[in-house]
Amino acid sequence: MKSLTIRSKILLAFSLVSLASTIAFTVYAYYLQRETILSGIDQKLTVAALSVATILPDGFHDQISDSNSVSTAEHLENMHRLTDFARQTDVSFVYSFVKKDGKVYFTSTSGTEEQFQKRTTMPFFEHYKEVTPGVLRMFETGETITETSQDEYGAFRSILFPLKNKNNQTYVVGADIYTNRVNQRLHQTFLLCISIGLLSFLAVFLISILLSNRITRPIIQLAQQADQLGANNFVADEKCAIDLSKMAERRNDEVGHLALAFARMLKKLAEYIEDLRTTTAAKQKIESELNIARNIQMSFIPKTFPAFPERKEFDLYATLEPAREVGGDLYNFCMADDRHLYFGVGDVSDKGVPAALFMAVTQTMMKAVAQIKDITSSEILTAVNKELCQQNDALMFVTMFCAIYEIQTGELTFSNAGHNPPVIVRANGSTEWLKLPPGLVLGVDAVTTYQMARVNLAPGDMIIAYTDGVTEAMSPDRELYSEARLARVAAECSGKSPKETVEYMTKSVKDHAGTAPQSDDITIMAVKILDRKG
Repeated sequence: MKSLTIRSKILLAFSLVSLASTIAFTVYAYYLQRETILSGIDQKLTVAALSVATILPDGFHDQISDSNSVSTAEHLENMHRLTDFARQTDVSFVYSFVKKDGKVYFTSTSGTEEQFQKRTTMPFFEHYKEVTPGVLRMFETGETITETSQDEYGAFRSILFPLKNKNNQTYVVGADIYTNRVNQRLHQTFLLCISIGLLSFLAVFLISILLSNRITRPIIQLAQQADQLGANNFVADEKCAIDLSKMAERRNDEVGHLALAFARMLKKLAEYIEDLRTTTAAKQKIESELNIARNIQMSFIPKTFPAFPERKEFDLYATLEPAREVGGDLYNFCMADDRHLYFGVGDVSDKGVPAALFMAVTQTMMKAVAQIKDITSSEILTAVNKELCQQNDALMFVTMFCAIYEIQTGELTFSNAGHNPPVIVRANGSTEWLKLPPGLVLGVDAVTTYQMARVNLAPGDMIIAYTDGVTEAMSPDRELYSEARLARVAAECSGKSPKETVEYMTKSVKDHAGTAPQSDDITIMAVKILDRKG
């Protein structure tokens, strides 16, 4: 690498980046196409399998008990219908079977092309000898399975669904497709992705050659001038100044402007060097102190998860991402006693170091007061507010949502100090905004008291609290994330764990913001009810 010219290095860098991008694109494009193809195949199999129950006569599986349950003519007619349907939907086979006396028997099936033409089929109630353990388990668990198997004709993919007849007995419908057809499509897709990738690489490589020539030639000249300056301790001689002036006159582009700026810079460079040393030392000191402040501030925030591994009644997870080195958001949680879980989320009115200090004071007070025996959420806010109002010369304030969950009854009592309303994701997937009682922000009026409200949470319910850094996150087009979007994303988290929910919502906010800078701290906490303590 040391022996390469700057042009060669730029060209090599362009080539490597282009090659890496091409490979990544090819792999990613193939993966997407592969998933699309396989997903389409599974959807086709799903529709085909579930259609078996509607193609067969009404009550067909209600009457089946042995090999004499269906006549040969009716079985042949069913085969003809299913074979015609399989041909129309472009699957290999559709069928149904039942389990009796520990064995599995086919009750209907489509046929091969030869069987379709000759109107022959396998006997009714044919014993399924090569049944897999997964299929046998379906009759007990009622689960849907997808399998890949092998027979004398090759590999095939199957989707099987357990259904119930009117007698509440389980029968299974399924569909197969031989994967040689799927593999052929995947092979064609792979070749197409490779071809597009190679063409892209060649195009970028040719462009790289042209760009490297145009970029590097004047840069090399400036580099030579810089070498001379370095040899002269950044004191330009007369020849250097003349060469820079000529380059600035000849070129009316960025390189010419750079040469002119370079010449002007030399006049002030000597005095700037000493100033730069002083400024750099001061900046490094400030950055070091801010990093220390950030570490101290974040030490106030609990970050060990699972927070209560011994508790099986609930689960929680939270995250806080400051917009600057230090921020003003906070969250906390603790077991007030064996039956009560306290948790809260807040946001200080300002940013930076003042907000971080006010946040640390609030965090400490909230946790300390919350552990007082039999204290309520409204009493917690009232007590903390009274303390924050004392000697608050900076007139800062905190919004706060504070809640206490009673593990035995499932009752959540909560109070509010001007904070955003949390959203509840019910076990059935529905969402609702928590109706908060009114309450002034903390730190403004020492005599303010706070109200308390209640809501019942059932196993499977999850409450999500957050700060306005979530709903007010802006996209590059200055579109707010909004409460409506938050509610939609929260609904998508039904069935997820608190950790998965917080990570999913955080990613959603960042995807929305894109390249826009983070303007406010982002804090999200999710608490999910798992069980009731007996």
